[in-house]
Amino acid sequence: MLKPQTNLTGKNALKVAIAASKLAQDLGDSCPPARAAASLLLMIFETIEHMRSNQVECYRLAQRCLDLLTEIHGQMDGRWDSAPASLTRNLHKFESILQSIHDRLIEETQNKWHARILRKAAIKEALAEYNTELDDAARSFQLYSLLNIHYVVGRDETLVVPSLPEIDKKKSERYSPSISSSTASGTLLVEAESDKTLASERSSMEECHKDPDSPTSGVHSILEPATILCESPQSSAPSSRSTSPSLNITEDADVDDRGDLDELSETQDNQRNGHFRTFHQSDIIMKGRSRIREGWWAGTVEVEVEVGSNKLAALKRYEGPVDVALKRWRRDVDILTNLRHAVLPQLLGVSAHGTATPFIILGDVNTTTLQGYLRKMVLISSISKCVQTLLRFYEELLDAALYLRAELELSDAKIQDYFENASYRVDSSDRIIIGLPLQELDDVISVRQWSLSQTLQETLLRSIRPSSGLKSIVKLYDHGVTDSDLEDDWETVHKTKHIVFIVSDLLSTIDLSNNSLPTHVRDILALPRPTSLARIREIAVDSSCLNQTWLTTYESDPFSRTISTGDVGCLQPGRGFESFRLFHNAVLDGSLSRNPPASNGWMEYAGTKSALECSRVNGMDCWTVNCLSGGPTEASISYADNVDAGAAWRYLMQNAMTIAAAFNVQPESVVLGESEVCCQLSITV
Repeated sequence: MLKPQTNLTGKNALKVAIAASKLAQDLGDSCPPARAAASLLLMIFETIEHMRSNQVECYRLAQRCLDLLTEIHGQMDGRWDSAPASLTRNLHKFESILQSIHDRLIEETQNKWHARILRKAAIKEALAEYNTELDDAARSFQLYSLLNIHYVVGRDETLVVPSLPEIDKKKSERYSPSISSSTASGTLLVEAESDKTLASERSSMEECHKDPDSPTSGVHSILEPATILCESPQSSAPSSRSTSPSLNITEDADVDDRGDLDELSETQDNQRNGHFRTFHQSDIIMKGRSRIREGWWAGTVEVEVEVGSNKLAALKRYEGPVDVALKRWRRDVDILTNLRHAVLPQLLGVSAHGTATPFIILGDVNTTTLQGYLRKMVLISSISKCVQTLLRFYEELLDAALYLRAELELSDAKIQDYFENASYRVDSSDRIIIGLPLQELDDVISVRQWSLSQTLQETLLRSIRPSSGLKSIVKLYDHGVTDSDLEDDWETVHKTKHIVFIVSDLLSTIDLSNNSLPTHVRDILALPRPTSLARIREIAVDSSCLNQTWLTTYESDPFSRTISTGDVGCLQPGRGFESFRLFHNAVLDGSLSRNPPASNGWMEYAGTKSALECSRVNGMDCWTVNCLSGGPTEASISYADNVDAGAAWRYLMQNAMTIAAAFNVQPESVVLGESEVCCQLSITV
């Protein structure tokens, strides 16, 4: 008999389960009483295959059903014609449980993510109910078999049956009113209903479980399935509601008044063993007025309230029309009670019934905006600490994005909508916190040409310069940008551009296909804090992800450049490349080597290139361009002479201290140059 493996997860486990259920369906065709149950079980497995989350919990529940059906079929194969009516009735009860599970799965897969999250608690309770019903069915088969076994071996009015360790006194009374507990002997005393009734059942059972090869095997054939069915097929699949698999989401009931909302809050409070409670206005002392006007945090104010050992908390009020405010309040409460992550707001309490303006109590106090936090960090912290902090924030945001994508079954585009429009804050423990998505985003459909990783990078790097995006940050490398344009002194600008491009290079190789950070980022995060910038650059260079360079443009005369490939020198503070001071050339002294020449070409027509040979005339590089007679010809020539960026950074890290001491400059001001010439010619023949 084929059974699904209990250690499989995901699509592989579902494929095995579907194959096993198809086999069970084939076997069901040979025994009509089990045919309907096998067909329902096949539909359940096929439905689970299309689910994107909670597959493991649903798979375990369905596997329990398959194991029950397999054991029943194994014991009753060829004996269904003489099966007693009570056994068939129990099988029909099992079919009704399967039908209920299938209907619920179909209903949940058709709902949107925000509907499922509002009903998470109800789904959890439904899974627990289904596991309990399966336990009831298994114990029903067990009790039925044991009763008939003892009637077969003895005809006394009172039968002594060994106690069942799986059934306690309370549950035994629930399953059969005729069973009571014996405190003296630890046995179950079963009162026979009547000789007439049990005699009829005895004859049918003897015929049903009769083995032609063994006249005494009937008792063993009944004991074996009873012993198997009383155990849970999955050791990890719980049999009680308190330990059932957690799939669940709150019931999607319409809330029209505060009484319903208060009842909803109390229900959620009970489900989470008092993780938060209700508050009245009299329980709260305001500490001031809110200065937050935008985003999800708008209206949040610091308050003094007794919440466990905490006395300070944040209060978020929901103002506006009553219906709209209650809807927003209910949505946020449902999300915060069903989603648990380090970067999400910490819910401590909700407003009590009858409160004029609904509110929630949050544990996130003494927070500041992400932009304000990062800008202050740039001013007072080292570059290495800023880089480590941004990488840590990125790790937390990436983990939250993957968590929400899996938990809510959202696409990358919808997650990007959330993170691009979310409002971010940082608390006193340097923990980044994300405000909840606005309800208006639920119906937004967007298309992007960049990945989720790039969205998270842009969110963080843009926060360093709140007034400009990533494209504007590139302008920091142009010496023509003045201090007034950037609203910062040159030192802050220079520091900011270092941070931005180091982080960009480190995160440029991230691939979300494996849902993890690259090794070099994890290595940097594992470094002690604070660490040196040289150590961060060393890890980046070893990972071949550090390609940080500075560019300048000479539009008037490209041949008047002052920096050649391999030149080592420094720039004067606050000035551009025209202030370059040459120390020596690392290529000429053999410390570095030029990159091998690349192929050259010129555009004849759109999308085509032709080889362009270079020749030297009187010590100058020359290219021959074929021109068509009778019309103008435009040629663009780009000539680059450079060294490997990784090799250049290694050279600077190894020699910057020595060079700086020799020329009495700061080590961080030492730079290494390379050249590139790009000219466009218009020729008329």
